[in-house]
Amino acid sequence: FQVRHPQAYITVIEGQLSELLDSLRMGRMDFYIGIITPDIALHEFSEEPLSVEKFCVFARQDHSLAASQSLQALRDAKWYLPTARAGFYSAIEKFVFPEGKGPECSVLYGDSTTIAEQLILREDYLSVGPQSMLRLPWLKEKICQVRVKEELPSGKYSLLYREQQTLTPISRLLINEIRHEFMK
Repeated sequence: FQVRHPQAYITVIEGQLSELLDSLRMGRMDFYIGIITPDIALHEFSEEPLSVEKFCVFARQDHSLAASQSLQALRDAKWYLPTARAGFYSAIEKFVFPEGKGPECSVLYGDSTTIAEQLILREDYLSVGPQSMLRLPWLKEKICQVRVKEELPSGKYSLLYREQQTLTPISRLLINEIRHEFMK
């Protein structure tokens, strides 16, 4: 996109909708792509569904808990979870720990996929994310799905932008490319 549109100024911000909604409302962001849940009111936005992704628990290939078969067996693990006051990741944390965290459990919160990868690969953390991450070329030989019996909720990814804000021509072009990629 930047080769075809060298004049484009693009800033990518990682984060969950609950954390970025004010920036989107105030026009500091042109649009958002991520997981949408019905518990966050989005009346002033246009939403375009993009995909639904099955979620799972991730671990390093040779993690001592990689063969665990239940979330109960993971209660005392080290976890890296996305920051979220509300929405999908807030709900998924409650799903992962239905009976609360174990006494040895520690959880780090953040929104960086780079930090998540490093904590999983180097520090024995577990995390949750879309199963499609298992197919990424740089990760597929390094991480695995912890095949717990509980089925994690799926994430509904959508494109979101303010109805009252006219998107710039370059934003519309980028959105069109994003739509195209999701249709593949």
